[in-house]
Amino acid sequence: MNLQGRGLESAFPLATVGRMSLGSRLFRTPVRRSPAAGAAAAGLVAALALTGAPAAQATHPAYPAYPAPGQPLRAEQPDPSTSMVAKDGEDLRVATLDAGLTGRDAETLLADLRDGEDAAAETVAATAQIADPDVLVLTGVTLDEEGRIAEVLNSDYISHGQSGNRGLTLEHVFTAETNSGAGSGTDLDGDGRIGGAGDRLGWGAHPGQEGMIVLSSVPIDRDAVRTFGDFRWVQMPGNSMPDILDTPLQRAVPPVSSTSLWDVPLEVGRQHLHLVATASTAPRSDRRIDAFRAIDERRMLADYVAGAAGQGWYLRDDDGEAGGLATGSSFVVAGAPATAETLSALGDDAPSAVREAAEERPLLDADGLQDPEPRPVTDEPVAERGDEQAGSAPTDTRSLAGGEGMRASYVLPDADLSVRDAGIFWPAADEYGSGLVDPADGETPQDRLVWTDISRGSLDGDA
Repeated sequence: MNLQGRGLESAFPLATVGRMSLGSRLFRTPVRRSPAAGAAAAGLVAALALTGAPAAQATHPAYPAYPAPGQPLRAEQPDPSTSMVAKDGEDLRVATLDAGLTGRDAETLLADLRDGEDAAAETVAATAQIADPDVLVLTGVTLDEEGRIAEVLNSDYISHGQSGNRGLTLEHVFTAETNSGAGSGTDLDGDGRIGGAGDRLGWGAHPGQEGMIVLSSVPIDRDAVRTFGDFRWVQMPGNSMPDILDTPLQRAVPPVSSTSLWDVPLEVGRQHLHLVATASTAPRSDRRIDAFRAIDERRMLADYVAGAAGQGWYLRDDDGEAGGLATGSSFVVAGAPATAETLSALGDDAPSAVREAAEERPLLDADGLQDPEPRPVTDEPVAERGDEQAGSAPTDTRSLAGGEGMRASYVLPDADLSVRDAGIFWPAADEYGSGLVDPADGETPQDRLVWTDISRGSLDGDA
């Protein structure tokens, strides 16, 4: 195998055998079973047990045709190890995925999820179950104020096995408000009207769009959580706020975060690991302020994790506490932060100041942070596939038009932590789970799950 390269908390039971409705999407091209497969069921289950495959997959319609009784099992059965590295119990696996569940408003999404068979949510859950993270940051989810969407997504999908995968027990859940879709009361996009998507604190067609959810198997120290949704752009020293925001109200209202920035301390043994979760709305050519704001969103994140050595003294969280992360704190950044690639995506539509900023990497080059540079776990390298994604780089996590991609999701531990492994869930067409990352399928996200394994021992200073 090649490795290229204040919220809601509830507990849910582990579901070990799940619905089979995702079968046609585990692989891009479903293969018909032989008519004799039913007669061979007992022998097949025994053979699968020997290969380590879950017994629930024996009747999966996406698996290859099976032999008649007495014949050997066909060798082309996809092996899950081609797409995912088994997790070591001594490591903490942190993963993130842009779920792509933002097209529906909160009321509609909640109703669809409660039906229990939302195809897009099933795909997200199946992807997470294959990756088997201890901590999962979902970005790109429309949220409601009561946190019901996060609860149902966890209880009915993520903890409920999908297509023979085991459900995940991630009973500690945190979510909070997002700026995306929240009204600003002023004209931020300069169209002479107030109230459209361009006038939201963070771009959004409906309230709660582009929300985040943190799910964890290890406890969350909820009393120590810090959120930075309200920190105003004008309060950042040397900010990049453009002159197109020319009235006092326009300059006073926007926060730095187009969504939010959260510090969610995880209790890993006797230690705290600060999960710094963040996401940004993609800068749009019809709302030019977001490109400038993205410059300061990534600077804010870099300043926060830098500790006393950085410039985070100016930060103030939503409870009024000042400063960045305490010196010596262990942390991991996870989510879809504003980066140079985010800014570069605007191309020629970006103002010159933004194009210049796109050449800098204040987050990835920060002294106290490491970039594992994950690659797809696959037996068929991306460059050799010859499919619609062949134009992508192996670090890309988002599928774009024309077969290209960009790196949009990250898991970035601090430099003092020991990283055992890292990867991207991006199987080739004939590998296990490939149908879950098919950009041509409207029910799969355009983004791929990213994961990093961190040695728990390094949290104790023993890497």
